[in-house]
Amino acid sequence: MKIDIDREAAYKALLAIERDGSYSNLELSKLLASDELSNKGFIREIVYGVTENKIYLDYILDKFIKKGAAKTKLQALIILRMGVYQILFMNSVPNYAAVNESVALARRFARGTDGFINGVLRNFIRNMDSATEVDVEGQLEYLSIRYSCQLKLVEEIVSMLGFEHAKVLLEHAGHRPPLSIRANVAKISVKELADRLRAKGFEIEGSKLSDRVLLVKGGALTEANEYKEGLFSIQSEESCAIADFADAKSTELVVDLCAAPGGKAAAMAEQMLKPSTSTEHLTETEPGIAGGKVIALELYEHRAALIEATARRLGLENIEVRCQNAVEQIDALVEKADLVLADVPCSGLGVIRRKPEMKYRDEFDFDELVEIQKNILETGSSYLKPGGRLIYSTCTINPRENEIMIKKFLEMHEEFISEKEVKLSPFDNGYDGFYMNKLKKLEGRCPNGCGV
Repeated sequence: MKIDIDREAAYKALLAIERDGSYSNLELSKLLASDELSNKGFIREIVYGVTENKIYLDYILDKFIKKGAAKTKLQALIILRMGVYQILFMNSVPNYAAVNESVALARRFARGTDGFINGVLRNFIRNMDSATEVDVEGQLEYLSIRYSCQLKLVEEIVSMLGFEHAKVLLEHAGHRPPLSIRANVAKISVKELADRLRAKGFEIEGSKLSDRVLLVKGGALTEANEYKEGLFSIQSEESCAIADFADAKSTELVVDLCAAPGGKAAAMAEQMLKPSTSTEHLTETEPGIAGGKVIALELYEHRAALIEATARRLGLENIEVRCQNAVEQIDALVEKADLVLADVPCSGLGVIRRKPEMKYRDEFDFDELVEIQKNILETGSSYLKPGGRLIYSTCTINPRENEIMIKKFLEMHEEFISEKEVKLSPFDNGYDGFYMNKLKKLEGRCPNGCGV
């Protein structure tokens, strides 16, 4: 029986994720670079879908496997998860095709289990209505199984948000995020970019969150000449909104404390370039004229290289990358910056749908995270000139990392005030969970209440 190469690719990605601890987005990036694959969207759907629903799929399979999913050979278990996912969630796949293709995969990658897999999947189809019900007494256990999230993490989220908001967050995590891009406004207008991509067959819609962002449907986006020419970057609406919130226009010096992979640094650098013509008529042959500079700090060299590569592709010569621990102060930058972005390392609980593996972590060390965030905030605040602005941002919904962090910082720093706070979340406005706060350093005030 011939194996469908797209399902084979999905299987190999899921095996690497499960066996080697690889991340789904990285495995997919490697796989989808191949020109041999015919339906990359199909592969992406299976890999993310199975990864996002692993606990729920195993709960269903436990009803049909005597020894239980946990004791099933890994290769066979992955094929079973793929089969159940296709039958349950992918209307485009007929049940018979899901079964037959799963059997074909088993004959190659899990020899001797093809009859077992065939029987389990056919039994599931006959009993689908009862098999998909989650019959447990506890509400937290229900959330854990139905939305495939470790029970301990469910307990953490419910303690932060309450049951109803936690349920909305986990439901939101099961929906695929839209593909969005940020126009490089130093080279091209948003309208012209949209027109050019539409002419190539992409479906384009404007973002309600950022006027620089377009929502795109269509394959092979990074193979388009517009991408290679640096006319746009792939970036989420919410992430670009942080750069918009920072508002780096007419700014001389920006310090991005935790810059990799470089999306926000680039978005601010593009804002800082002065267009050579009206933005409605810019083209890639009319780059902007250099204005201010972004100093992008990153601890690890390989991640710093990603920022440099992004800057080169976009033609942004006003980004300077430095390998630097954001906690350690750079004396030469003290009171030199007009704007500091502290997009700090965080628990990432607001972007679970983009990082589904997060749901299976045994625990988060929130105490350690909060300590790192506090130290980065302290160091970053020292770089500001009087009158400058500090943007604190995270991609989490944890109050300890967000509102409480800012409250404690302001209590220790009378020279700062909060000018504006923005919260994005699936239960407030339908977006991923992001937090941002714009702090202003007052002129003529002494740090830490020194009595001046």
